[in-house]
Amino acid sequence: MKGRRGISWRMWGWLLACIGILWTGRHCRAEDAPRQADSIVLVVMDPLAARLSCPCVKGYAQRDYDALAAHLEASLSRPVRIGYGESLSKGLKAAAAKRAHIVIGKDSVVRADAAAAGTSLAAACSLTDKTGSTQTSGLFVVTTDDDAESLDETIDYAIYAGRPEHVEKHDLALAALRAAGLPEPFDVHEFDSCSDAAAEMLEAEQPAQIVAVISSYAKPLLEGCGAVPPGSLRVIGETEPTRFITAFVDEAIALEERDAIRLALLAVADDAKLLGKLESSRGFIRLTTDEGWTGWRGPGRLGHASWLPSELPEKPAVVWSQPLVQGGLGGIAATRTHVVMGDRDDTDERDVFKCFDAETGELLWEVAYDAPGQLDYGNSPRATPLIENGRVHLLGAMGDLHCAALATGEVLWRRHLMRDFAVPKTAFSAWGYCYSPLVADGRLIVSPGAADAAVVALDPATGAELWRAPGRAAGYGSFVAAYPGGRGQVIGFDETTLGGWDVATGRRLWEWKPPVGGGFNVPTPVIVQDDPLRILVSTETDGTCLLSLGPDGILAPQALAQSEDLSAEMATPVVVGKHVIGVQDRLVALDAGDALRTVAAVEDPSLATYAAVISGPTNVLVIGNGGRLAIYDVAEDGCRLNSTTTVLPASEPSDAKCPIYSHPALVGTRLYIRGGHDLVCVDLAAQED
Repeated sequence: MKGRRGISWRMWGWLLACIGILWTGRHCRAEDAPRQADSIVLVVMDPLAARLSCPCVKGYAQRDYDALAAHLEASLSRPVRIGYGESLSKGLKAAAAKRAHIVIGKDSVVRADAAAAGTSLAAACSLTDKTGSTQTSGLFVVTTDDDAESLDETIDYAIYAGRPEHVEKHDLALAALRAAGLPEPFDVHEFDSCSDAAAEMLEAEQPAQIVAVISSYAKPLLEGCGAVPPGSLRVIGETEPTRFITAFVDEAIALEERDAIRLALLAVADDAKLLGKLESSRGFIRLTTDEGWTGWRGPGRLGHASWLPSELPEKPAVVWSQPLVQGGLGGIAATRTHVVMGDRDDTDERDVFKCFDAETGELLWEVAYDAPGQLDYGNSPRATPLIENGRVHLLGAMGDLHCAALATGEVLWRRHLMRDFAVPKTAFSAWGYCYSPLVADGRLIVSPGAADAAVVALDPATGAELWRAPGRAAGYGSFVAAYPGGRGQVIGFDETTLGGWDVATGRRLWEWKPPVGGGFNVPTPVIVQDDPLRILVSTETDGTCLLSLGPDGILAPQALAQSEDLSAEMATPVVVGKHVIGVQDRLVALDAGDALRTVAAVEDPSLATYAAVISGPTNVLVIGNGGRLAIYDVAEDGCRLNSTTTVLPASEPSDAKCPIYSHPALVGTRLYIRGGHDLVCVDLAAQED
């Protein structure tokens, strides 16, 4: 099956790898590192690090992490021991350490290694490349003489994929094959490296029906190092992007130390020489995306997806559905592997949070507990679960807060907001706790609503209290994180005012009282612009206001703009390019500039006081009453209805007057939507047979 002449390309790749390992070991011996007990241990797993790569492509894959170590020593006033390795265990061995303070490497690989080792690492920031990107993707390649021009032409091909920990070469690759309509099961062969997969394909007897998946960052190295002959591979498809290089910190160290490390990494952006050595345009930046729709309104709480269909299938393919016991308002959190949402039992006396397999819909685990009470609009949890760092935070409407392991459902810790923070019954509304928890700079932000604990920060790993801020009863809207002038604060409503709290200390920095007031202030504040920071706030009584914060993190005294044409009672607006799109009995488009000028107002019988809106690059997906989905194209002159469909099963009421209050989750092409009686997964890129 294989024709060989002399040393194979695969053998060349193996020899080069061996040389790299020997060179790495020679230059990062543990005995060369400082031995002080208070030293910072840095493990580098970045495949583009100079110590883990070879100098075959000029100006590429030669990242100098020794220079970063020197920067950290100066910033933290502590020596840094650095160890390089393709895995966490090898990096720790090279650093002669059992644990690392900082681990920098390929996001999915670090997470997999940490989980296998039982080490709790928290993602701190992402490293940008020379173009400013923090992402990579998987490339589907065939030999140049292969007939296939696109993925849908590779039926019955063998798939040379990566190991599961390399998400862009495995999970995302399989998702791309499904999106291309290829039938399962796939003939998958797993390889340790891109060079192994590509070389094996090239050495196979031709013509061979093989498509290999390689990382986009590795393609220049394959040809530059001679692992494959130049021009021997042709790209016929690409996966969705995923986070590439992430800096993690050990959650076992003190929070103040984690903060100092994060700030030192972010300060790389101010050192032009160090940026050059790290082959980066912006250095490390705060995490702005997550793997999936892991909390309220998805990444950044912006209600934004990197992909939406250009138009909806007439009948989207239903991948799976699961019956629910009770109706509910709570949203859905989802990754590529897990889907989490809140339900109740048949007695309506217990909360039951459920986790489903994202691929099959199989119920993986439940967290159930007694939660008696009687609220308006039902008793089910209203908060969207929050997935972070292998955990999921579950807040019930009665104040029960549980942290569970995402993989197993094991409860790691629990709190009760009313009991633990002595919240008086007079401060507990007939709607219960509605907002969704937030993690910002390693702190879990909740709002119990007590006079001496209006807003509280907890350690997400243990539930221990980090700080509390006095104030008013809890509001209904969720908090967001912002960084005016580089300093973190959390922004959200209490019972009557909007405010900003210092994320490190809990000190309230400013407050804004809606001039008319008297509303419930349900919609979440929306960060419209980062520098200078601008916040969009829509309320039922004061319309939509555009506020600004100075570099000192303090609110400007006057609003930049105000519109009375969008007074959102419950639905949080989204931003698409230069437009703000919101719902209040109709679809309203405002100019996102200083004037908030009304661009369009579109009547739609499926829209009432609430509809979830998800923005894409140039369009919006609106989930209206009765489970009606609508795509609107967004142009300079406003919004145009593109296509509609209905996705809920026949058991669900399809009446346009039947509201759906739960916010769906969108991961890749799959939409997870909750009706009154069912949780449904539909593929927006596929048509039902």
